[in-house]
Amino acid sequence: MIPPLPVMAYVKAAIGVTVLVVVFGSGVSCGRRVGQAQVERQAKAHAKTLAGIAAKTEKARQAMQAYTSYVQDRYVEAASRYERDKVAAYNRGRDAALAVRRGDLRLRDEWACPRAAAGDVQAAAVPGATAAADELRAAGAGRLVQVGADADALARLCKSTLDAIYGVKP
Repeated sequence: MIPPLPVMAYVKAAIGVTVLVVVFGSGVSCGRRVGQAQVERQAKAHAKTLAGIAAKTEKARQAMQAYTSYVQDRYVEAASRYERDKVAAYNRGRDAALAVRRGDLRLRDEWACPRAAAGDVQAAAVPGATAAADELRAAGAGRLVQVGADADALARLCKSTLDAIYGVKP
């Protein structure tokens, strides 16, 4: 048989190991609970952050959509105005040419075609040379007025487009 002292030592050792296992196990279990709670708190914080990011993203998307709509509306307005201004430029040029032909509008002397000198046989030999020169002056003046008015219209279109893009409200 085993002497009693060593049995007690075995019992004490078994109780000590059991206590260690219980203490260690409860510590691990407690650590798990603490770790689980911490993970849950972090998950909630991340979820809150993600919800905030989603809300800000949606707000930015709506703002961008409103801005895009604004720019498109301003560009459509500017483009339709440009088309009207192009027609007006053509009409201005035509009216200027008609006014020159009728004599209501006089051009400066720089625009005059050289006249045939007295005794110039070649110029006198071309019938209607003066009428053709006058028509050329009228057509040229009308075209210059049209080009100038069209350039003004195009400059207004560019300015309106840039104002719409960069948010300058007229």
